[in-house]
Amino acid sequence: MLRKIHIISILILIITAASICSFAAEGEPFCLYNSEIVTSNENATYIQGEVADAKGQTIVVKNVRGVVAEKKVPDIGGKYVFRIKLPKSVIRKSKITSFAVNAIDANDEKVWTSCVRVEYKARKDQDIDLKEKEVELKFPGDDKAVEAASSAGLDLSYSSSDEDVVKVDEKGNIEPVGEGTAEVKVNQSNDPEYKDVTKSIKVSVKEVPHYTVRFHLGRNAADLAKDEEGNSEAAESSDDDTVIEQQIAVGDSAELQATADAKGDYEFLGWASSETGYPAYGNADEVTDLAGDGETVDLYAVWHGERAQEAVDWAIALAADNRYGYGQGTFKCNICGLMPKKQYTCMPFLAAAYAHGPRDPIMLAGGKHVINLNNKNFSGELGQIWEKVGLCKNLSIEDLEPGDVIIKWSDHNNSGHAWMYAGGDQIVEAVPAKSYANQIAVKSGAAAKLRRYGRSEGTPSKNYVMRYRY
Repeated sequence: MLRKIHIISILILIITAASICSFAAEGEPFCLYNSEIVTSNENATYIQGEVADAKGQTIVVKNVRGVVAEKKVPDIGGKYVFRIKLPKSVIRKSKITSFAVNAIDANDEKVWTSCVRVEYKARKDQDIDLKEKEVELKFPGDDKAVEAASSAGLDLSYSSSDEDVVKVDEKGNIEPVGEGTAEVKVNQSNDPEYKDVTKSIKVSVKEVPHYTVRFHLGRNAADLAKDEEGNSEAAESSDDDTVIEQQIAVGDSAELQATADAKGDYEFLGWASSETGYPAYGNADEVTDLAGDGETVDLYAVWHGERAQEAVDWAIALAADNRYGYGQGTFKCNICGLMPKKQYTCMPFLAAAYAHGPRDPIMLAGGKHVINLNNKNFSGELGQIWEKVGLCKNLSIEDLEPGDVIIKWSDHNNSGHAWMYAGGDQIVEAVPAKSYANQIAVKSGAAAKLRRYGRSEGTPSKNYVMRYRY
């Protein structure tokens, strides 16, 4: 008889809850966000909702046995969002449980009512198939990829117990960074359908004789100091230089640390062994024994266009110095101390810009900066650092880069003129003036002057553009 009464009570609660839910949906100022809850974690099941006019009411959650949880609402006279945790003991596994949710005012009177249905669905078991449980690595040395898979086909996450020994990325690549022992955990968690599972790998790292390669990325390159390829340590970053370090084992061959393809508008060309040198290594070039144990090798990034911009900046700064002007008939450089007067002709001025701006070793050699206007003289060592872009008649201003040298040449009298493109529509040049003082100046009109060189000024078929390779 008692069993029958208990069953009848449950049926009455269910019927009442159903009618309450329909009543609450008609616009009462009290609502639940999740009136249908499916949970796989009885330790963290919450009823959530809001009270439109919070005035100290108490939210009470009941089942057939009585009150199971409650929460006091503050007296704020406005909307209040509440969250009530259901005790683990009232979540019925493999069954649906109904709860009445009441709002009781300060006079202990029920003012609003709603209901919630909670269904528990247990998470299924899963496993992680781990190929190796112990790994031995050397530092410096190659990364090791974790071979693991969830039996449920889910994504895995990885973590290291000691990042001074090994680091591990989101793909499961283990990077040795120092001698010692650490544990790499392989984890699958927070899936609503499957239980959490974790497996561990013991990693031992032995340090071996090695040297350090310091990669200097240069100014304004802090965003490039990222270890995307492994085997590096993001080291120093400042307004002046950004440095990445890579350790390489003595006797081993290793790929040089790769960097980004560009820095702003500058394209990466390779690594030089000095700040003013030319590229000796490319991205990911394989090297062996660049140095001995404990030694350091410095390499410098060469960015196409950056040194040309330095030449432009130098030329513009000198043009602003009123002590310098145009002087006919010399290829010597007064800055190098080979000429007493502060003057340049057109091409020696531009050659000096590359000698003293980026301090190019070929242009700087000897202090007599000679590039003849005839492009046949861009040969020998000069041919290593200069290339012909094309004839002026085939180019527009959009084809030019800052630092390009634009040349007018005539075979008839073996003469002409040269100027540097400074970007935008700007020209910087050393030029004799007809109606005003001879000068070194920055002017506008680069596009128009390029067009003239391509049509009739000088000999159009001889007028051309040279570009500094680096």
